Amino acid sequence: MVKDITVVDTNYTEYALVLKHKVFHREYTQVALYGRAQRVKNEVIQKFKNFAVSRGFPRESILTPPPADNCPPSTSTSG
Repeated sequence: MVKDITVVDTNYTEYALVLKHKVFHREYTQVALYGRAQRVKNEVIQKFKNFAVSRGFPRESILTPPPADNCPPSTSTSG
């Protein structure tokens, strides 16, 4: 299996927009948005959607699920 993972955009404290491409019996491409909090700013979600569309993903295939009810809140520590 060959994987190519690229961090497309991040501000390091709130989110990372990631492009994943792998070849395993066939080619797969995925765009993922990772957040450090349960909610991500709308402008970041829009950036994610625009990037996915620019990579050829149809709008109806772009999912942004609601936060899970059973996730414990994150605890942040100050340096």
